[in-house]
Amino acid sequence: LDGTRFFATIEPMHGTTVSFYTQPAPGVKGFWPRTVLDESLKGGHAVVVKDFLGIGSDQIVAGWRAMNPKGVPGVRLYTPPTANATGETSWRVSELSGEAVAIEDIKGADLDGDGDADLVEWSPVARQVVRWHECAADGSLLPAQTLHDQNLEGFQVAGDRSGKGGKADLFLLGGSDKGVLRRY
Repeated sequence: LDGTRFFATIEPMHGTTVSFYTQPAPGVKGFWPRTVLDESLKGGHAVVVKDFLGIGSDQIVAGWRAMNPKGVPGVRLYTPPTANATGETSWRVSELSGEAVAIEDIKGADLDGDGDADLVEWSPVARQVVRWHECAADGSLLPAQTLHDQNLEGFQVAGDRSGKGGKADLFLLGGSDKGVLRRY
């Protein structure tokens, strides 16, 4: 967004709307202006902001759990606007799901140590599944690969602590009685 600070939300909690708020210009007081990107989710549950595509501007990824008007839960990538021939701007929306996966949480981190952000999603509904969308050399997110398909209570990502931008760790959590089930 041309270097403007922003944050993204799903509204209301477990809601239908993906929106973002931009920081006002320096010296301007008041609320951060809101922009609505999408009002078609049902049971919106997870949002992450990161430059997954390596374009120098963060994208927004949102996941939802319930059947939306198209009849599926899933994950969408919202790429920031670029000026078209008429000078208007528009956001590009891409479906990442590929299949109906109800999303509990999503995170962005460099899981393979190649210097770009990958996307990790967790679905606790029906099958417990953690899937990874690797960022390809061309900057696109590849179709999801299943990393784990057994019961777990959640997952966390721990970034590279060296400060050199290395590989992040993914921890699959089994709850207070089981601790860390697996580390990637």
